[in-house]
Amino acid sequence: MRRRLLVPEKQEEDKWNYIMCKLNITTTTARTTVISTSFTGSSQIDYITFNKPDDNTHYPYDTGFQFTVAGERIMYIHFKGQPTNLDNLFLDISCITYVDMNELDTSKVTSMNGMCQNCTSLVQCLMADCRADSLTQMINTFNSCSVLKYVDFGSYVHGNFKPRKLTDVRNMFNWCRAITTINMSMFDLSTVTQFGYTWGNCGSLVELFLSTGFSSTALMSTNMFSGNTNSGKIYYNKNYDVSRLTSVKPSSWQMVQYNY
Repeated sequence: MRRRLLVPEKQEEDKWNYIMCKLNITTTTARTTVISTSFTGSSQIDYITFNKPDDNTHYPYDTGFQFTVAGERIMYIHFKGQPTNLDNLFLDISCITYVDMNELDTSKVTSMNGMCQNCTSLVQCLMADCRADSLTQMINTFNSCSVLKYVDFGSYVHGNFKPRKLTDVRNMFNWCRAITTINMSMFDLSTVTQFGYTWGNCGSLVELFLSTGFSSTALMSTNMFSGNTNSGKIYYNKNYDVSRLTSVKPSSWQMVQYNY
């Protein structure tokens, strides 16, 4: 008989393997497709529950949900084993306001392309405890999240999200107009070759934390920051050569060294 509990007894070293999300249903008869039909990893989803993790009512990943009462819903998406990609997971889901991925085993995930693209109500995304051992692409990950204010990737003093194999981060935060600070100090960007509009059109961005230098083959075009006309600061570890970055940053931005 299939086990119904979303949260099994937790072992010290194990993940529970779910994502917790909050949805804001604003109409009394809002039909909401919770998981995009274009999600290429849909077969990795086990089931979805609402409001409590041990709910016995489970739904297949591609089901639309009919809510008769407006208000906030808490959703748990349970995965089968280790997912290998999270492409388009929440693509165009406009009712999601909060995503916590810290209980998902992401050590085998290679791609987060379009993961939260066009989530126009998303305010926070927490993923500091996710592993990024295999991650190579973050194209459009938060593209057009127009009210996004905070993404927690962790830092060197806490968290496990430390990508070392990234090659493409185009449009990662493009059109994130509300975010003021992005901390990517735990990212190794030396393997990235594609940076188009990574931080483009972020009209409120005033602080960007980086660490590593940049590959000599990186396509460091000026559109990395296209549309950012405000003044800001790029904080970087002084142990790395960021000379390529200084040539493409907005003229009104300062470069500030720091140590860990």
